[in-house]
Amino acid sequence: MDDSEPSVRVIVFSKDRAFQLGQYLRTLFASSRGATLDVHVLFRTDPPANGRARDFAASYARVQAAFPAVNFVREDNFAVQVELPVPSCRSSCCLSPVA
Repeated sequence: MDDSEPSVRVIVFSKDRAFQLGQYLRTLFASSRGATLDVHVLFRTDPPANGRARDFAASYARVQAAFPAVNFVREDNFAVQVELPVPSCRSSCCLSPVA
């Protein structure tokens, strides 16, 4: 990371909203000209239920492929995982839920 550029660590929370997450990331990167972003996504999916055709895990895999510079972490222990990117945060941090 270049110390001369402003840097921001962004922690995004998402549950079963891969499309909205993808749009948020597109907007975030398009709007952050000149800033170095360190983006972490903590996401959770519900398994497909009877009668529900959506496979949210596959949708998140597509978003992950579109944003290889973003650190995606599947949530399995929120209390522990939410703190992982924070201790090393020397830059500004922004917590951002995605509805």
